[in-house]
Amino acid sequence: MAFLECKDVSVYYEIRDKFARDQLSSTRNSDPKTRRMSFRLSEKHGGQKIAALENISFRLESGQRLALIGSNGSGKSTLLKILARIMPPTSGDYICEGEVSSLLKLGVGINPASTGMENIRLDALIRGYRGQALKSRIERVREFSDIGEYVWLPVHTYSAGTLMRLRFSMAAVDMAPVVLMDEWIATGDQYFRDKVTRHLSQQAEQASVLVLASHNLELLRKICNVGLYLKDGKVEAFDDIETVLNQYLLDSSDQMNFEALNSMARPMDELESKGVFPGKEHRAGFADATPGGIWTTGEDSHFTLRLNRPASRIFLCYSPFFGSEELNTPRKLVFSVNGKELTSEILEPPAEGGAKLRGVALLDLAGISDTSNPEISIRQTRLSDAPGPGLKPPTLLLRSIVPN
Repeated sequence: MAFLECKDVSVYYEIRDKFARDQLSSTRNSDPKTRRMSFRLSEKHGGQKIAALENISFRLESGQRLALIGSNGSGKSTLLKILARIMPPTSGDYICEGEVSSLLKLGVGINPASTGMENIRLDALIRGYRGQALKSRIERVREFSDIGEYVWLPVHTYSAGTLMRLRFSMAAVDMAPVVLMDEWIATGDQYFRDKVTRHLSQQAEQASVLVLASHNLELLRKICNVGLYLKDGKVEAFDDIETVLNQYLLDSSDQMNFEALNSMARPMDELESKGVFPGKEHRAGFADATPGGIWTTGEDSHFTLRLNRPASRIFLCYSPFFGSEELNTPRKLVFSVNGKELTSEILEPPAEGGAKLRGVALLDLAGISDTSNPEISIRQTRLSDAPGPGLKPPTLLLRSIVPN
């Protein structure tokens, strides 16, 4: 039975430049990114090395599919290199039982000057296939990749998506017991990603171990059943996938990590709403909320939507417009679910008129009755008079809706 285990694995990189060491160690440095790195200087090494990973411990058994979750620089790629034995840990132990297949870079193991078919054949020969088994392997890889006549063209002519199909297919057919994959799986189209998801699920049922690192949280949710959340090189959470994703989303909302939240946004066909239209940004229009199109101080404008699935908490990413000079005044946003007010925010206009702000509202539905199809209400209230005539209430862009 395949398994892998890390016991107190740490990786340190030496900082040889004295000026760089002094800058990272200085508390006077005002750059937030550099200051964050300075917190990771290893005291064990007198501040001469930076910790890429610190005391990482976890164990995966057959049938477990691990999602590696974390922001850029959190240590995901370094951990994958340890698991693939590309590099040794500075300290700690790593044990792996079973053959490992590493798909960490899209073009590794591929000769770009050769055709797809030639690459498939060479890969099969390296794996030890001969005779009829070789012919069967080539045909199965070709069929799984589903790249058609492109298999006869040089690989350097392939798009990233086509190359991903070829590379994954070479690893997926007769998959090794332990598979390590990095972000590039997300480059494929939706059809092939669904095919990959089904295949990996079937492999997991056949006692395989999978480790997948990606920023596409919805993809991780579909494929994986456990999660490891890395933050600044340390394990922040290791649990079932939903628990880990929820914790990461909570941290993301605090850090205004819109990319992470948007990757989990639900399709708009799960919503019933007034004023939300399909598109990259879902426009929650308040323009028709006030009769006559005049919006005065203290007056409310409302917008409601209903979610067609149960939820225990909901993240909303939004951008209120401060359009013309007349609307460039403070206003209040109030978020309610099933008629109960959960949170509110005072929005001050930006220094430059017409600019957009971005915010995240976390609606915790604990204590809300009947959350099977929760109704979300957003209310805007104008807090002061604007110079000149009143106008229709301003537009609110609802960027993503993330129920959990």
